Amino acid sequence: FKFVASDIMMMNGAALFVQSQWRRKRMADEFKQIKNAVGVIKKAWRQRRVRQAVNKAAYLEFLRKQGVHIDLSRSIFSTRELIADSHDFFNSEAVFSACIAADFSKISRVLVQAIAHKMVPVGEPLSNEEASKELKAVKQAVLKNQKLLYTVFRYFSAHSTSNEENSAFCMDLSGFKQFVKDAEISANKSKFCQLDDLVDVFMTTGIGYFTLDNPPHNPDHMLTRPHFLELIVRLAICKFCKGQTTTSVAQAVYLLCEVNVFANLSVEPALGLSQRLVDVDMFRKMHLYNDLMHDVFSKHRRFLSVCYDTLFKTKGKRGRAVPSSSIPRSAAGLSPATGEMSPGAAQTVPHKEPALALANGRLIKEEHRALCTRRTRGQRMTLQHWIRLLTFVNMNRPNTGVGEVMRTFIFRRSQMEVVQDGLSPGTFVMGYVDFLEALAHFANLLCPPTDSQLAQYLGVKQGDKLGESSMWKFYSMVSTEEASQLRDDPATRDRPLGHKVKAMLNVVIYEMQKRFSCETEDQLCEYIELARTTPQV
Repeated sequence: FKFVASDIMMMNGAALFVQSQWRRKRMADEFKQIKNAVGVIKKAWRQRRVRQAVNKAAYLEFLRKQGVHIDLSRSIFSTRELIADSHDFFNSEAVFSACIAADFSKISRVLVQAIAHKMVPVGEPLSNEEASKELKAVKQAVLKNQKLLYTVFRYFSAHSTSNEENSAFCMDLSGFKQFVKDAEISANKSKFCQLDDLVDVFMTTGIGYFTLDNPPHNPDHMLTRPHFLELIVRLAICKFCKGQTTTSVAQAVYLLCEVNVFANLSVEPALGLSQRLVDVDMFRKMHLYNDLMHDVFSKHRRFLSVCYDTLFKTKGKRGRAVPSSSIPRSAAGLSPATGEMSPGAAQTVPHKEPALALANGRLIKEEHRALCTRRTRGQRMTLQHWIRLLTFVNMNRPNTGVGEVMRTFIFRRSQMEVVQDGLSPGTFVMGYVDFLEALAHFANLLCPPTDSQLAQYLGVKQGDKLGESSMWKFYSMVSTEEASQLRDDPATRDRPLGHKVKAMLNVVIYEMQKRFSCETEDQLCEYIELARTTPQV
């Protein structure tokens, strides 16, 4: 029995030893696999960072040659690199290719049928195989003109007259007619390209995506980004293929983009070089990303954050904000002249009035709580909030030279390219850096006068200092014609963008100071922060 027991113990020990060795080897193999996988991930990440570092180093070298010294990763624009689909401060070719791939995944089936019937009724239809081969060349033609087509789509979507919430981000019939007119695509003597023919093309675009069992909720027939690319291909077929200029749809797309779209939209009589086709990446490289813009925005960082986080409410049929002079003073012991606490006001304050006050003793007025509320955490600025802000500070005046269409277009072109945006109707939002870029675009179109022009217009004597309200007085007095003449002056138009943004912010800040009866910018920010967080009575 002793010998048998010892043999059993030896066998169990050997089995345990073998099992432990097997487990150790298995764990070593698994660890090796994990280590190899981590190594591959680290290598790919390192290559990506090196690629970004090379691009960033080349751009910083370009800035240094221009006399500009700024590190974008440490500037006020630094968060854009983390949020954008390109993971950079500019739109990359990879993002554009992904956008085209996403768009064509929705319209390929419909375009094959359109290409197959490109010569009907002039010629015979093609087979599906031949049309599919030609679709690849069409895709390359669209990819080469992608920036142009996306910019045109955004601009003419801003012409929408529909009452739908997302109408400003889709092209409706009114925007399409304006596009056809400005690009001179329609021809009265053409057999296939008259305005009525093109309207029929517009109405048939996008129908192939839906079935009778699943009809779309699209009463105004608004076209999204993929629909617009389909529309471009159909217009090219009507104008150049059926017009027997060429038999290649890809060549027809090239001709439409070069001869009609770019040639006719690149120059605008009212603005000289067209603001409709501005390359936003070039605008960022030449005007936005520099130390002057960083300093201007950093100086007013708190005020800009307050504007971004606050929903300003407007009243009236035309959306104009109620001026502060028309709002009666609160009966909470506030002086009608200064808005500050008057002697013996403690007895006149209602019991419902919260005990929140600024450092100088002013109470938050009831009417001001109704004018501004805080946006919920995580919510970004929408088009409605952007338009409300401009209306609240009276930047929708005719003498600013920035109409309703351009205000909407500025909101759209200030955002980085996103692959999923535009694939279906939806509400677009912009982040904080997008908001700063929108202000820069607006200031570039506003083009405020220089100090010498301002002093000459206001009649300030030479040597006297301009007050903080000088620019605000200018825009409250100047006519639309006079402001247009000053904008066309090279001394005003060609100066650095940072000076224009600085002048525009002075107007906006003074307008809000006047509205809320505040003396300084810090006091204004504190007042709005308390007003939007105080519950209404």
